[in-house]
Formats: sequence, C-alpha cells, structure tokens
Amino acid sequence: MDQEIEYIRTSDTSPKNTKLYFAILLETNEMISSTFKLLRLHKEFLEFKRANSN
Repeated sequence: MDQEIEYIRTSDTSPKNTKLYFAILLETNEMISSTFKLLRLHKEFLEFKRANSN
C-alpha cells in the first residue's frame, strides 16, 4: 500500500482516479474482513452443532 501511495504522490494522476482507487481498496478490505468473519462464525456454528449433537 505504501508503494501505491508513493506512486500517487509522485505521478501525474487525476484526483478522481486517485479517489476511485482508494475507494476500491477500502471496499476490498471490508469485503475480505467480512468474509473472514463469516468463515469464523461458520466454524463456530459447526463446532457448536457438533458439540450439541450428542
């Protein structure tokens, strides 16, 4: 990420493209975080189900 920031600072990029780029990065980060949370919850659910099935 630091390289991307340095590139944006030193190159001739439009502000709209820069804003769009960071918006995409933030959305991607949120999607990945949500996916990991969902996977963690699924794992906990399966463990709970397994523990209570006996």
